[in-house]
Amino acid sequence: MKYSERLKPCPFCGKKAEFRTNTTGTNGENFKYRFNIRCRNCGMNSSHIYGVEITFRNGDFVIIEDESDKAVEEWNRRAEDGKTD
Repeated sequence: MKYSERLKPCPFCGKKAEFRTNTTGTNGENFKYRFNIRCRNCGMNSSHIYGVEITFRNGDFVIIEDESDKAVEEWNRRAEDGKTD
C-alpha cells in the first residue's frame, strides 16, 4: 500500500491529506527530500518536517533515512486514540 493511501483524512475538515515536498538537496553524495503532510482542502500542515535521504552505491540505491512511517503514524494519531468510555 502506498504511504498516501495510509493517511487518515484531515482531523479538521475530513478531506484527503497528501505528502508535500518542502525541500530537496544534495551534499554531493546523498540526495535529501524534506516533506510534511498537508490537507488538500483546508491546508492544515503536520507540525514536523520529515526526511528521506538516499544514496547510490555500487549500482544500488541505498536508503540512509526514511521517516515516512513516522509521518503517517503522527498524522494518523487522534486525541481519542486508545481512550475507552
